Parts: sequence; structure tokens; C-alpha cells
Amino acid sequence: MSYYIDHIILCDELTYGRMIEYWRQRTWDVCDVNRPKHVWKASKDSDDFVKTGAYLLYLSVNHNPDYWELLDWLSDDLGVDLMHFSFWTKGECDEGWSQGGTYAPDKDLPNSIVTAEYDENCFNRRRAPEGYRTYEYCKIAVDPDIWGELIVDYTRETGIETRSPEEKVLCEINDELHQIKGLLERMIDNMERRRS
Repeated sequence: MSYYIDHIILCDELTYGRMIEYWRQRTWDVCDVNRPKHVWKASKDSDDFVKTGAYLLYLSVNHNPDYWELLDWLSDDLGVDLMHFSFWTKGECDEGWSQGGTYAPDKDLPNSIVTAEYDENCFNRRRAPEGYRTYEYCKIAVDPDIWGELIVDYTRETGIETRSPEEKVLCEINDELHQIKGLLERMIDNMERRRS
């Protein structure tokens, strides 16, 4: 059964760079955290949260990561301190966004970001205040005067290891086990033919 969770991540260039590097090194099927549906970059300061050059990412995931798993990924796996990012989470059945594991009313979102209410008659099926832009499959709307949408290239760069040395060894072992299994099957077939 599906249970969708939406995350808004507001971060600096250090955090964004580490996330992009992570997503470039992994294919879709081995990502712990899916690539974001939308990415924006701030062209100017908006409030205490949003400074010029900040990045905003919108992720929609099925079941995981939840709030705590996303926090672990950012702080443990990517090695980024809390001072470099903030994020808000909203589960499919939640009334509103939460931050730090506690309910955060819409007014606690940066003032250049608002919740886009579902409306079947609106563009992208989302309704937002005048001056904000909505996006398909996105539960927030942003102020386009602050946020410019980015097109992200996840193509692997030369020199990036697609597999760790441990993964390479495990793949070699797996290949050799398949070869041994094939040899054993042939031996068993030969032995059965000799008996009959």
C-alpha cells in the first residue's frame, strides 16, 4: 500500500553539492533518497531563511525516507551539519507540514513558499496566491521573483565511481558463484547420464 511523503529541503551550496554528487553516483534503483521532482535556486534574499544562492528542493517519496531517515541521510551519510539545511515534511494523512518532528503551520515556511491547495479546476491542479507559481505533482508554490527553477543534469561525470571497491568485489564473487553453480549442474547431469 502506498503512503506518500513530501519533503521541502532548503539548503546551502555545500549541502546541494553533496546531494547532487550522491544522485549522480547512484542509479534509480539503489538510491536511498529519490532525486527531487523540482529544484530551485534563490536569486535574492527573501527572509531570515532564504538567502541569495540558497537551494530549494521538493521531494515526493513513497513510504521512505520519513523525517528521521531524511535527517540521518543528510547528517550521517552526506556529513552535513544542521546549520547548512532546514526541511519540512508532510505525510499523506498529515494536516500540515512538520519541522523537527513537530507541527509547523504554513506561516513557518519561508515567506517565498506557500502550500498549493488541490483544485481540479486550476492550472497544474494546484491553487496558490497571486504571484506564486504552481508545479505539477508539487504541493507547494514558489515566488518566481525569488526562486528560479533549475534543470539538473544527473549524468555521471568522468572519474566518478559507479561502484565502490566492495561492490565490485561482491559482483566478482557473485559471477564466480554462478560459474561454479553452472559447472556443478553439468557435473550432476553427466553423472546421471552415466548411471542410466
